[in-house]
Amino acid sequence: MAFDDILLTLGEFGTYQKITFALVFMFWFPAAANVLAVVFLAGSSDHWCQVSEWNNADCTGLGLNESDCAFYKKYLSIPHSVADDDTIVYDQCHKYDVSQVSFSDAMAYFLENTNQSGSRYDFMSCDQGWVHDRALSAYTLTQSFDLVCDRKYLINLSQSIFFIGVLIGSLLFGAISDRYGRKITLIISNVLVVVFGVGAAFSPNYITFVVLRAFQAAGCYGMLLISMVIGTEFVGPSRRAFVAIFISVSFSLGYLLLTFYAYLIRNWRYLLLTLNMTFALFFFFYPFIPESVRWQISKGRYKRAEISIRKVAKINKVKLTDDFFQQTNFYNSKDRQGDKKHDTNLTDLFRTPVLRKRMMVMIVIWYRVCRSVETCVCQRHVDSCVPVRIYSTHFLRLFDQQLAPSSPSTSFDLCPLLLLLPETTNPERNHDPNLIDLFRTPVLRKRMIVLIIVWMTNNLIFYGLHLSTGSFGVNIYLSFLISAVVEVVAMIICVPVIERVGRRYSLIACLTISGIASCIAIFIPVGAAKTGVAMVGKFGIAGSWAVGLIYPFEILPTVTRNVGIGICSSASRVVAIATPLMLLLYDVWAPGPLVLQTIAALVTAALCLILPETRGKKLPETLEDGETFGIKTIEDRHSMEKLPTKL
Repeated sequence: MAFDDILLTLGEFGTYQKITFALVFMFWFPAAANVLAVVFLAGSSDHWCQVSEWNNADCTGLGLNESDCAFYKKYLSIPHSVADDDTIVYDQCHKYDVSQVSFSDAMAYFLENTNQSGSRYDFMSCDQGWVHDRALSAYTLTQSFDLVCDRKYLINLSQSIFFIGVLIGSLLFGAISDRYGRKITLIISNVLVVVFGVGAAFSPNYITFVVLRAFQAAGCYGMLLISMVIGTEFVGPSRRAFVAIFISVSFSLGYLLLTFYAYLIRNWRYLLLTLNMTFALFFFFYPFIPESVRWQISKGRYKRAEISIRKVAKINKVKLTDDFFQQTNFYNSKDRQGDKKHDTNLTDLFRTPVLRKRMMVMIVIWYRVCRSVETCVCQRHVDSCVPVRIYSTHFLRLFDQQLAPSSPSTSFDLCPLLLLLPETTNPERNHDPNLIDLFRTPVLRKRMIVLIIVWMTNNLIFYGLHLSTGSFGVNIYLSFLISAVVEVVAMIICVPVIERVGRRYSLIACLTISGIASCIAIFIPVGAAKTGVAMVGKFGIAGSWAVGLIYPFEILPTVTRNVGIGICSSASRVVAIATPLMLLLYDVWAPGPLVLQTIAALVTAALCLILPETRGKKLPETLEDGETFGIKTIEDRHSMEKLPTKL
């Protein structure tokens, strides 16, 4: 009996599942807040060049009070212009070269030539740092490390490096959790987040900050990944769509938490410290968080898995019969040793006679490969001597050229040894499904490519709109708050819509809404109207993100589902890395990012027509099921014709 069938007996979303999900659900709030914290950590403010030559100039002899003195020091040393509303706009990246001019001389010249102000001085870049106006803004990362003008790109670069850490975390902690268990991996991730997050808050320079944040990002995504697995693995099939969307809602609630923290804490160091110390509270949760039962089963730890299942049954008030595990064929006969099963390692290759013999032959062959200048064995008779043409690879040919050559004739000595190896070129052989199988057949290949594009587009627009929240001309705290609320509303609405309308048309509609809104926003000037239209786009992409999260679980065959989702996730992380850099287009061509988002959304919406509807369908188990899933065969149509009609 499959584990999902056991869940039907235990209850698909009983008391135990609700408690576990509620605990791990809490992990997502600060994790989501950390992902987009850079919006507030590196907020922009007015700034101008530092002119240290005049810092200590005395204005008392000129009859100026403190306020007028500060005004004229800035007015005479910084290039400026007058806006339409008669306000003075100062250049943020240049100053006048007044290194050889005293403030009193500059002031005297200005009084004599009021129409020229500082025009007689040469322009130069800011070589002494910047002065940041903190009257109306927080103390940000931008101010602390002078990330302005020609260093402004470093803000976006830091977020790209953060997403590189996320990508590494998804690969690293997934492998660690598969080997050592979900719970211990979750604890390790939590420790990394706290240690590196707190360290980043005390960073003395930009490089230290970026490196520590990357490590923190890896741990942060490890927590997201493992907590999601633990929280959803005991949820029955009929409730997984609901849980997946609820996880998306928790991400949006994390943005609300970030807005609340950022509004109250205006110092970037204290804000980052507060966000990461929140993770320290989770160490009190771990005594109540269980190990993954699916992982215990995969490792042959059936006794422990049985204990866990009985615990679930007890909390859910489900009575299991004494022979329940025998009736369900829970124990596999070849794994009856349960907890005594050990992880495979190097010694297992030499434990049995057949594997030991083949391994020794392969060691000898690889030794000869590394010492030979030949690129094949037996030369003209290679087809009769070597079924597996390992010598003909380009890599080995280059490898041979770099090593000390030996006599080619000695390669003939290997031919008898090759007879000990089995043939491996039989296309009919059985093999474990892998990544290549998702692209081997035409239908699965098309669908897999579309799913990858959907995930990439979702991340491109989702993070693109979030990271550019402050550029819409509305108070950043208000716009970020509205954005988070819009996400929550969109994902809640998605729950009944996808069950009534279906996955495919819901996804197409969401992407189309986002694409049209992004297109309209291109032609609207900065202000409340542009922000409103952008929020409509955010509504669409939030819904697309929620539906796109469900689709791979329902469309990919069970045997390749995990690897398929992993590929979609990795591809989306690559786009997340590039998105902050894409936003640099604002400084070159302001509509650029919105144009890219419009094209991506509308093209992806059209491609989604390739995907089948999965609502109410039995999910594919094998690769054959995946290839025929959603396609009506001749037999299906013939059977439909035989159905009785209502008179």
